[in-house]
Amino acid sequence: MDGVLLKGSKPIPGAHEALRLLEDRRVPWILMTNGGGISESARAEKLREKLNIPVEVEQVVQSHTPMKALKGKEDMTVLVIGGDRDYSRYVAEEYGFKKVVVTADYIATNSSIWPFHNKELLEFGRSEKGIDELKIDAILVFNDPRDLGTDVQVVADILNRDPDTHVIFSNNDWLWANDYPKPRFGQGVTRFIIEKMHQEIHGKPLNMTILGKPTKVAYDYAHHVLLTRSLKLMGASVEGVNHQFGKEVEGSHMKQVFMVGDNPASDIIGGHNYGWNTALVRTGVWRDGDKLPCWPTIVGDDVFAVVSAGLKKMGLF
Repeated sequence: MDGVLLKGSKPIPGAHEALRLLEDRRVPWILMTNGGGISESARAEKLREKLNIPVEVEQVVQSHTPMKALKGKEDMTVLVIGGDRDYSRYVAEEYGFKKVVVTADYIATNSSIWPFHNKELLEFGRSEKGIDELKIDAILVFNDPRDLGTDVQVVADILNRDPDTHVIFSNNDWLWANDYPKPRFGQGVTRFIIEKMHQEIHGKPLNMTILGKPTKVAYDYAHHVLLTRSLKLMGASVEGVNHQFGKEVEGSHMKQVFMVGDNPASDIIGGHNYGWNTALVRTGVWRDGDKLPCWPTIVGDDVFAVVSAGLKKMGLF
């Protein structure tokens, strides 16, 4: 989404027209992002408002969306990191995790855990006696940290108690595009810090899983969602359809799928490795002359240009 449909909070020219074109041609489409930190319904609402186009919750796949399909979540106590305030807490609770804490809860309980914390954490953290000894089954990184120092310290404390605690990063983006003229660091930097810290302290690899583009698990999940959207447009019943974590797609009726993106290291290589067509836009991270991990099917100035070209390639425009 960022760098393709939006630049920060502003729509990119041609974004509305591209989605409108797909709607008019009744071509199934979904929005796959390595962003997160809010619920899929909240994301859909924001997109409807900014792009002036109908966006259903089922069309939104964020980097942490596959976590709602994690087995055993009903019995798990998890630490969730990233996003504004404690919104990620409510997303994880909506996903069905048994008990959810955020790093702000540790600060609200004992602010000396990280004395250089952002004072805003005290506003929405929940004090909980004994939280610094709470057994955490998994650490879920939903989005970029808003207070990296606090997050790293709390994660280190948890890993010191149990070095084998599973850490799931919702994406591994090193860079992303916003209003600033040059790309900004993403969650991949957080992963790098935690992984190297753990290796230095414990002398062994971090027990981690990485989701989001370009991983296969992200594309499998998105493929399932896209198939469901396609069936719905054809009038088939999709009631009761549940997407599973890590489940491969079997017998897909869709022969041509285009992955549109601005980041060659996630969108384009991910789509390419998955066997989809790819379309690279010039409105985000990538610049002409930058090294490419593979050559895209289409390169265009913006999303409308590549969507139009993709529809022409399929004989639909």
